[in-house]
Amino acid sequence: MRKLKPCPFCGNDVQLKDKEFEDFSGNYFTNSFSIIECELCGIKMTEYPKKGYGTTEEQKQKLSERWNKRKDDE
Repeated sequence: MRKLKPCPFCGNDVQLKDKEFEDFSGNYFTNSFSIIECELCGIKMTEYPKKGYGTTEEQKQKLSERWNKRKDDE
């Protein structure tokens, strides 16, 4: 997995994490989704499973690539 660029808004370091689904009743589901989130300013980008349980390594790689893309990139 590539190193993640810092938050484009505040410059804070970010991490890719897996989180569990939660419904409105506070129940947690076993399948997870992946998220890159800035804990300082709150901006986030998510990737949800296409099928089955949890996001695949390929989906996590694509999420990282999307996060690292900036307007000024060639």
